[in-house]
Amino acid sequence: MTPADHMTASLRRMEFPELLERVAAHAGSSSGAVRTRLLKPAADRDTALRLRRETEACALLTGKGITPPAGLIDEAAVAIAKLEAGAIVLDPHELRDIGMLVREWVSFASSVRVAAEEDCPIDAIEDILERLPGCGDLAGRLLRITTPDGELSPKASPELARLSAAVERKRRRLSSRLSGLADRLGTKGHLRDAPPTLRNGRFVLPVLSSHKKHVQGIVHDRSESGGTIFIEPMELIGEGNALQEALLDRDQEVRRILREATGEVRESFDDITMGIDALTELDAVFARAAWHLDCCTVFPDEGRMNLPSLSHPLIPTEEVVASDVDLPEDWLVLLVSGPNAGGKSVLLKSIGLAVASSQSGLGALVAGEATIPHFRKIIMSMGDQQSIKDHLSTYSARLEEQLAMVRELAEEGLALIDEPAAGTDPITGAAMAISLLEYLSGCGVRMVISTHMGQLKNLASSRGRFYNGCMSFDEHTLEPDYRFVFGIPGSSFTLDIARRMGYPEDILARAVEMSGDSFRLDALMSELTSLRDTREWELKEVAAERERIEASREEQVTRMSLREEELSRMEHELSETGRKLLHDLESGADSLMTRLSRSDAETRKEVRQEIRDFVESGSDRIPGSPGIMPAGTGGSFSPGDWVSVQGWQGSGLVESIRKDRVVVVLGDIRLERDSSELTPADPPEEKPSDAVWGFHDESPEIHLRGMTLDEAVAELDAKIDNCLMAGISVLRIVHGKGKGILMRGVIDYLRSDRRVRSWRQGEPGEGGTGATIAVLGHGEKDS
Repeated sequence: MTPADHMTASLRRMEFPELLERVAAHAGSSSGAVRTRLLKPAADRDTALRLRRETEACALLTGKGITPPAGLIDEAAVAIAKLEAGAIVLDPHELRDIGMLVREWVSFASSVRVAAEEDCPIDAIEDILERLPGCGDLAGRLLRITTPDGELSPKASPELARLSAAVERKRRRLSSRLSGLADRLGTKGHLRDAPPTLRNGRFVLPVLSSHKKHVQGIVHDRSESGGTIFIEPMELIGEGNALQEALLDRDQEVRRILREATGEVRESFDDITMGIDALTELDAVFARAAWHLDCCTVFPDEGRMNLPSLSHPLIPTEEVVASDVDLPEDWLVLLVSGPNAGGKSVLLKSIGLAVASSQSGLGALVAGEATIPHFRKIIMSMGDQQSIKDHLSTYSARLEEQLAMVRELAEEGLALIDEPAAGTDPITGAAMAISLLEYLSGCGVRMVISTHMGQLKNLASSRGRFYNGCMSFDEHTLEPDYRFVFGIPGSSFTLDIARRMGYPEDILARAVEMSGDSFRLDALMSELTSLRDTREWELKEVAAERERIEASREEQVTRMSLREEELSRMEHELSETGRKLLHDLESGADSLMTRLSRSDAETRKEVRQEIRDFVESGSDRIPGSPGIMPAGTGGSFSPGDWVSVQGWQGSGLVESIRKDRVVVVLGDIRLERDSSELTPADPPEEKPSDAVWGFHDESPEIHLRGMTLDEAVAELDAKIDNCLMAGISVLRIVHGKGKGILMRGVIDYLRSDRRVRSWRQGEPGEGGTGATIAVLGHGEKDS
């Protein structure tokens, strides 16, 4: 195998192609998805940094709602391929596909430039943007001569408009004469009970076979049963010929327009091809950005291997168990041990994918700030790679992969090896594995190795820059929890698992005797793991208790602060109430005293009573005064009294009293309220004005983005009614671009609605293909 083959095989073993398949699902075009699947980790730092900056720039643009018109690429590419294959004339819908793509990429490039002026860095994609040519005149021409339905516009040229009008006049006249003739012959029983129709482009009558001698003309067709003959009446043949000639003239003009437009596209073939290629590349970059945003991936800076909360991106979120992979600066070899099915292989793949994704512009699935060394090459040896074709056993295939590491990896290389001595004699296999690790580490290669072998676990105690790690395992339930723990080797729990499966104690005892120190070492590692887990649990409990105490303290502080604010507010309100009350008392007292000094005895008696009433009313307005009815109490009322109603404006007339409920007529409204909600009021000086009804101002625009098609149609139906009632004749419908489903649904609805006279796609300044402009009005649609 070549070095490129080894790299490809290693990426396949770590499931990098499956990851790219998920990224490609975010592409808007099939060509963009294909380009995404071809992504490879960059070997050099500059390329890896460029891929990262491209993704980050497109992620910023996506956040601003700026994305390329990728959904239009495939159709336009098909039309260009047809032209490249030698097509003389493109169909109208193909010309429109090209025109729409060119117009939209011009609009997209303009939006990106505007975003750049608003401090959105786009330097990373500047080279790609420069490959999007203007071609604005060509796009305008192609869209002007075609309709949104993909047909040639009747107004594509003045001559076509004239010929189309002539065809329509002749057709209407011929249809009118045919209808009159059908009425006349139908009353005589010569025709089938069916309307006139067309056969071979000629207007014909459905004549009963038994009556065909009564209708002179040319026979164009016959029904399956033979009971109906389709005859072009003799008196209409001349006009039918004239219509056919007019149609031929119109078709000739159509072909001329299409040939001319196709020629213009051919002249801009290189520019359009370059633009499609650039847009496809942008589609692939925006797919990476979408993956980056959806999965919240992180781009690690260059440094030691530190991947906090590392997860495998292909395992469902609800199932994945994250691990902290934090290795020392001088790390060369990490030996990961633990029981079978404990997650060792998944950890190796997760590390490999984090490296490959970070250097491919995708980012790693980690949390927080992460760092990672730069690797020029990654080779992975994993699984049963035996080959009958090449006469290789499992171990021979492993040796071939490890030999590739020896030949191809050097400093800044990463080797991932799952069970290096699997498939051969444990003693010689372990010796070979140790020798391989020593050789590769001497070349500066960094390695992550999974193993069950005690000889390899012991390496870390006698080799510098060699470190142990293990996958956590519950010794009581004998179930893995798939968490990586750095610094200690892991037990394989061989005998414990066998005991749980029901092996006889005699066999297990003999195995313990024969394993000797190996069993005792496993027991010590198991005990150490248990102690570590207990300590971690205790530390988490202490941390949780500290958080609860801190949260309780903050809650008490917040409550005290709110209570102080409430007291301050109440104090302010009481102060304001007292000030106003004092002012009212002083004013009232001055007035009453003046009257008292100038009146007779009877009047002075009345004034003194008024003073007592005034004092009582003042007490009512003091919050919390005992024995006093609260403010707003109206006391007793009688029919004919004028009152004001709490919560309503104006004065009302008491109509009747029912126990403690009072019926008040307020304008045209009759209310029944408790007397506590009423206060005496003066009669109104004039009758309140009648209510006036009116329409709210209606906007000539509706936004449908984010709705389902059914929701959008319902909203659009109501909006058209409102616009027509408000006198609005032009409506801008914003449906977005996306994959075009909502846009097509809106156009289909407009086409069938008789309230819509015509519609067109939005100009670049009106929203482009993301918007449709509808002209409203009753009657027939405009052509």
